[in-house]
Amino acid sequence: MNRIEDWALAIKRHEGYYPGSASYRNNNPGNFRCSSLVMGEFGATKCVNNLAVFPTYEKGWAALKQFLIYACTDKLRSYKSTMTLLEFYQRYAPSSDNNNPTNYASAVAKDLGISINAKIGSLYKEDVPVPIPVITMIENQLDKRYDGWYLGKVKTSDFHRFACHLFCWAYMAGKDPKEVDKIFTDSGVYYGDMIDSVKAAKALGLNYFGKETDINKPPNWSPSIKEVDFSIAGGKQQHFVIRINDATGKYILDPYQGVKRKINHYEEKTKAPNWENGHFSYRLAKRNN
Repeated sequence: MNRIEDWALAIKRHEGYYPGSASYRNNNPGNFRCSSLVMGEFGATKCVNNLAVFPTYEKGWAALKQFLIYACTDKLRSYKSTMTLLEFYQRYAPSSDNNNPTNYASAVAKDLGISINAKIGSLYKEDVPVPIPVITMIENQLDKRYDGWYLGKVKTSDFHRFACHLFCWAYMAGKDPKEVDKIFTDSGVYYGDMIDSVKAAKALGLNYFGKETDINKPPNWSPSIKEVDFSIAGGKQQHFVIRINDATGKYILDPYQGVKRKINHYEEKTKAPNWENGHFSYRLAKRNN
């Protein structure tokens, strides 16, 4: 059973998400306070009166659902899957902050049709979604089957030269690049031949937590999208690859030639082992499962 969406909606209602409210103004349906998790992985950009502010509603909504998943799967220090719903709200909305956790738990329990004594771990099972198969290679954007294909409606931006970012999103979604190109075109993901990452993730049903430019803060999940510098003689030639961290080690899957490369291939190529030229980053996209 996966009740995360229903649970998040119940919280959103109880927290008073409506036009004009702090929750609404802050794009923060869970009314999260500022914390290292919220300001880091979850992508909040600033604090107002100790409440986190997200750049978009979609990012705040994704953060709320991810928080609940973490709580249900023992990935948070202060929350355990064996907690009852009441115990969860005694931590999430304690009486010391002028809340009434019993009333909160009762309202949410009513919305979900469960008891306040139900274990929160029962609201989410990680093995319920059908997993996207692990793909050991990435499509080759130079393949002849992509001859004559262009990004969206920009007929000067062909797949062979400009589609690396598209191919990475296709890999993340487990879909054919041509299918994803149509999805992106129909969903307004492209601006010119560039891809709006927030819209791309939404169109493909993925979670997106922003962009990270610190080499020391890689995503703690795999796979993910990595931006690299393709140039050799300075300047910037943007390129995207898939970053993998699995039981066999860390490496990248490169849509340019459709090959597997060492994790720091482009850092070595451009002589920027610590991303000194600033042309590297992680796009923090994550599969829902």
